[in-house]
Formats: sequence, C-alpha cells, structure tokens
Amino acid sequence: MARIAGVNIPTNKRVIIALQYIHGIGPKKASEIVEKLFALLDSRERLLLSLLHLEGRSTKEVEQITGWNGIMIRVRAFRARKKLRTHLQKLMKEGE
Repeated sequence: MARIAGVNIPTNKRVIIALQYIHGIGPKKASEIVEKLFALLDSRERLLLSLLHLEGRSTKEVEQITGWNGIMIRVRAFRARKKLRTHLQKLMKEGE
C-alpha cells in the first residue's frame, strides 16, 4: 500500500481515482497529473500501462500485441506502477 501525503492508497486503486476521491482533486487536474506522470515513463512502460489500464486489455491481449510473455508483462507493469507511485509521492509532497 502506497502512502501519499499521509493517506494510504491501496495498490489496487487507479491513481486518478485516488487523486479525485481521496485527495479531492478535480477530474481535470487529476487528468493533468496523470499525464505528467505518464510522461515520466519510458515508451514501453507507457504502452503497457495504457493497454492494461486505459484500454482495459487483458494480459493475453497485451501478449499478442507486444510479443512479450505474461510474466514479463506482469513484472514490467508492476515496476511501471511502482515508478508512477514514487513520482506521485514526490509530486504530492512538493504540493504540500
């Protein structure tokens, strides 16, 4: 569980939902923050998280699109989400 600005964020919650409903940030500002965070990822990480979370594709579908195996997809997605959480924590800390 990530802790952002003194609030626990369950790891299974989407960042944009956490920003809107836990931190009370409006949808437009939350979207801007997520765009900034995505810009910090490399192209493979952006592709992977976009396919999995924005388009809602399954791991099997991502396998077919990228040619990566399921384990690689899960590991890369885990690392990319962890990187996003770290950057979000820094961003939220700067905003306090």
